[in-house]
Amino acid sequence: MRIIAYVPREPQPERVPLHKQDVHEAIGHIRQLPTLPSVLGRILETAADPGATLAMLTRLARARLVQPVLYKPGARLAATARARGWRVVAVAREAWLDPRHFATEGKRRAGLRRKLRKAEAAGVTVTVLPPGPHRTLPLAEMAEIAAEWAAAHGGERGFSMGQWAPETLAWAHVVLAHGPDRCLLGFLTLHANAGEQTLDLMRARAEAPDGVMYLAVTRAIEAAGADGVARFSLAAVPRSPDPCDPALAAPLRRAFERATGAAGLRQFKAAFAPNWETLYAAAPGRAALAAGALDITREITRDLGARPARASGKGARG
Repeated sequence: MRIIAYVPREPQPERVPLHKQDVHEAIGHIRQLPTLPSVLGRILETAADPGATLAMLTRLARARLVQPVLYKPGARLAATARARGWRVVAVAREAWLDPRHFATEGKRRAGLRRKLRKAEAAGVTVTVLPPGPHRTLPLAEMAEIAAEWAAAHGGERGFSMGQWAPETLAWAHVVLAHGPDRCLLGFLTLHANAGEQTLDLMRARAEAPDGVMYLAVTRAIEAAGADGVARFSLAAVPRSPDPCDPALAAPLRRAFERATGAAGLRQFKAAFAPNWETLYAAAPGRAALAAGALDITREITRDLGARPARASGKGARG
């Protein structure tokens, strides 16, 4: 049994001192979940002292006779873990860019421009809706699209991948793509704070014209830039399988690749010519890291082919 401390790469508040009570409250919430692994939230990434973060996590894990595992920390927290003797491995890459300086011109975004032209030629229009009390969303159409996607893809992915949850939309930025007949073709949602936005969920109808989601993301980036947002994250994708992967890691990476549709996500995000930041997994030893990887893979894939189609969907994150 492991405590999997998932460090979500979502817009974070400023770094703050880590308080034991905060972590205990997070653990208390986690223990109410019906499945393992357990998940610690953004408190790990916002803690001012990464050394204190690891020490606190380790004490909590030992008190429960489990092993701590970090999933998707950035370089700062991963380096601290490595310095303390933890096993650390690269597992994902986050794509991000500065929307204030984003432009579709240039050789690196030639493929993106082709996708945009196709969507625009099909009469697709995009609306970016920030949170607000007077905003009206087409929830029935959004739920229908999410359910169609789940049915077509054998069910939902879990754990670190974003989910369709209407109750959370009050504070999310929502981007809608409509056809010329005003039919909703697709949508995406964004986590946001004053300085950063992160792509969470993307869903489109199977019959949507080519380029619809490229256009939706482009308009979201442009809107963020116009608002002075300094960082727009296209979220993370799993690291590509590598011939040099250890024997145990190779089949896990291949399973993860298939379950998350990672190849398609990498191709989509690469069209925006983003910057790439490596994310990691870490644990006190090789066995704990391997077991944690098994847990994470199982949690992401646990409902594939088993859950009936419903109004739910996963995010743009891997």
